[in-house]
Amino acid sequence: MTKARSRRPTLRLVHVFKQPLRVLIASTALQLIASLAVAQNLNTNCDLSADAISVGNGFWLSAPQTCIDVNGKTRCWYTYTNPKVVASDNTNNTSNQQQIPLVIDIHGRTGCASWMPWYSGWARLASEATNAQEHFILAMPQGNTDASISDSTCWNAGYCCCFRNNDAPVNQVEDMLFLTKMMDTLLSDFASIIDVNRVYLAGHSNGCMMAQRFIAERSDLIAAVGCHAGVVTIGDMPNFFGNPNWLLPSKVNATGYVPTPVITVHGTADDVVPYYGGQYLRHPGAEESISWWAEANECDLTAKSVTVDSSGKYATHAYSGCAGGASVQLLEMYDVGHTPYEGVDTDMDTTSLVKEFMFQFERQELQLPSSSPSNEPTSQVSAFPSSSPVDVPYSSQSNQFANSSSVPYMNEQKAPSASPELQSADESLLQGSNGNIITTKIIFVTVFVLTYAFSFI
Repeated sequence: MTKARSRRPTLRLVHVFKQPLRVLIASTALQLIASLAVAQNLNTNCDLSADAISVGNGFWLSAPQTCIDVNGKTRCWYTYTNPKVVASDNTNNTSNQQQIPLVIDIHGRTGCASWMPWYSGWARLASEATNAQEHFILAMPQGNTDASISDSTCWNAGYCCCFRNNDAPVNQVEDMLFLTKMMDTLLSDFASIIDVNRVYLAGHSNGCMMAQRFIAERSDLIAAVGCHAGVVTIGDMPNFFGNPNWLLPSKVNATGYVPTPVITVHGTADDVVPYYGGQYLRHPGAEESISWWAEANECDLTAKSVTVDSSGKYATHAYSGCAGGASVQLLEMYDVGHTPYEGVDTDMDTTSLVKEFMFQFERQELQLPSSSPSNEPTSQVSAFPSSSPVDVPYSSQSNQFANSSSVPYMNEQKAPSASPELQSADESLLQGSNGNIITTKIIFVTVFVLTYAFSFI
């Protein structure tokens, strides 16, 4: 009994300081984690390691990482292939191999490629596919992580969303070039598996904006776009009165715009990219944005229909009479927030609705002017026009992207492999990233153990 009485003041003291100690431990851990990012000059704490999306890292699937050089910057993405998909390379190409689509799922501003399997639904659909009609290759690219360029991870979708000091838009992020080179690599590595005429772009928020910018400039590569919570941000930022100075695809596409099907999903309760427009960047509204695509695709602007689904949870805005058989739609999700995915802000499987829309379309061939003499070379035109933030053409021995007379990816030659120097740079980057990720995980485990221990005092 004497021992028990003598310990009571100590126990009371521990109880008094228990909560402050927890806060101190947590804040110290966060400071250590933040210092890791600063030491690497990163603008994020995303898991950038090669095994970020893997079974060993808590996922139900594994998506290997691939990194390439983009004008001196190392850019990476993760690729998931359902094990049921028959593996085949260029040397084992068979005529009876049924090719499947490629879906590129682009994360939002401040987001991570490694987050996408958890909420966008595309990884779930890819992993649950059981036959050739359902299979597709899934690529998840990582946005800019260089803190010297932007304050957070982002995609250069025009006037949104790469910023410095939270308000100054920057255009140094070469995402058009990165995504184009990524597609070139994927279509080379999976030449016998991916159908070059069925490449689709998906994405969330800033990723959705990036998908729309991409087809405005390189519609000759994409079959359709289906994305969530994003609007058109091409051209100059809207003025004080909200009037946008948009650039139609014909003004930013040097190779010639090809009518491209577009579907977007937008919640009416979205407070980040508001459905009706506005917010600090004065974004256009979802309906205003989709009408821009209707005009770009030469749809009959008087033939718009609005159909409420039998569930009463959303309405489909649809334009018809579009050029080249294209279609333009908007899914207006009633009382749904900025993340209109199943299991997040809605119980509707909007990703499956988008997939059903996109997968009915194939890429249209770029129709070259018939007046060009067939025996004379066409003058080279940059694939990235000067009116765009990115104006660097990409050209390789196997794919002349800078030549407007060629249709990319139809060349049978395999793209040249990365140089030893680039491979060495990628390996050193990944080793450094792996080391920091391991340290971060150790910190988290330590915080958990200490907090758990204090809960029993």
